[in-house]
Amino acid sequence: MEQQLDTTYLRPSFVSKAFALSIVALGVGAAILLASIGVSFLWSPLATTIDLKIKNPELTVTPSAPFVLKLPNSDDGISARDLSRHANTSNDERAAFEVIQKEVVVFVSVNHEQGSVVTGWKFPNGSGQIPSGQFCYFTAKNSDRSSTRIDLAVDGNPVTAMATTNVPDLEQARSKCRWWHA
Repeated sequence: MEQQLDTTYLRPSFVSKAFALSIVALGVGAAILLASIGVSFLWSPLATTIDLKIKNPELTVTPSAPFVLKLPNSDDGISARDLSRHANTSNDERAAFEVIQKEVVVFVSVNHEQGSVVTGWKFPNGSGQIPSGQFCYFTAKNSDRSSTRIDLAVDGNPVTAMATTNVPDLEQARSKCRWWHA
């Protein structure tokens, strides 16, 4: 008697097909991973650097010596303390000490919540008499290292409430504005 093989039972089942497909997928994935690692070793010496330049970086100046003014016709230096002695001089004499002829802004900063309240006094020149204008704003740093500025008041007058809705504890923030009193 002769035996015959029935081929209907020799076909691969669904589970064996899925197993074979998963092994092929793992092999292709491992090949892509190894190829990308190899390319990264070859590519890194060819990579170029990108220099990022900030348009308006914040600048902090710390003087190493006291501020000294040099008069045009004098070899003697005059310190900032000496300028206070000349406060009672006439306008013509005071003009000799005005070396800064551009508008000068002096800032005072006070911490508030997650930011700070900044008051600015604008002077028409470096004589440092009465400011020609004043302003106060709240500033807070953002997650991308930029900052948000919200105006609180100008010349002692509060800005409308609509513009200041994002300021934490608005009334306390406005109380931290440092106004010039003549």
